Amino acid sequence: MSIPDLGMDVRAALGHRKNFSAPAFDLTTSSLWAARDFPAGRLPGVVRLQGDMSEVWLGSQHYQRNQTASAQWIQTNEAGAWVGTLSVSGLHYLKQRSQSSVVWELGVTRELRVAAGRFVSAGVSLQKDDATGQRPGGDRNGFQVELGGLAAVEGWRVRPQVAYTRWLSQDIFAPGLLEVRRRNHLVQASVVAERPLTAQTSLVLEWRGRWSHDNIALYTYRAQSLNAALAARF
Repeated sequence: MSIPDLGMDVRAALGHRKNFSAPAFDLTTSSLWAARDFPAGRLPGVVRLQGDMSEVWLGSQHYQRNQTASAQWIQTNEAGAWVGTLSVSGLHYLKQRSQSSVVWELGVTRELRVAAGRFVSAGVSLQKDDATGQRPGGDRNGFQVELGGLAAVEGWRVRPQVAYTRWLSQDIFAPGLLEVRRRNHLVQASVVAERPLTAQTSLVLEWRGRWSHDNIALYTYRAQSLNAALAARF
């Protein structure tokens, strides 16, 4: 939703995923996002300031609360766009407070138009994850590399994306038990397909996969999900 008087874009979302075999793992999410563009002064393009907040419930338990503030420099032309981003996120685990942290991220993304209705993108970012509680391993430093695309196919807008993240904890995981620093490698992939139904509504199909490899075996896992949603715009 746009608010012309304030020059802002605002979005709200509510989601629910049902786990029929284990209701305690039902997932409910809500989020609110707002952004506003400003002139970039002597630089080309615009500066976008944005913020978002989200709440997560696991079963009947209020599990997580997140807030993010970011500033982006965006330059677009016929060939595509450059995007530079600086963001800070507060991640609050309400039932596992030792896992809470503040994450800083600095990155750049290049998007190229390869044909009418078709784009490819590549990005890289540095990440600093500061623990605010007694998280095993303490602070983390890492990076992320991301590739994506966008194509119009038979009335669908299809957006594939894959990202590789690697980080290293700064302290040992468990003194006297596991005298190692955590090393984590995470691959995330997704395909989102959206088909307009009316001027204000569209059908959204989404597949997501996560593959985590960690030198602490407890954190090595694979996960996949498939979602369908009806999106409405006002």
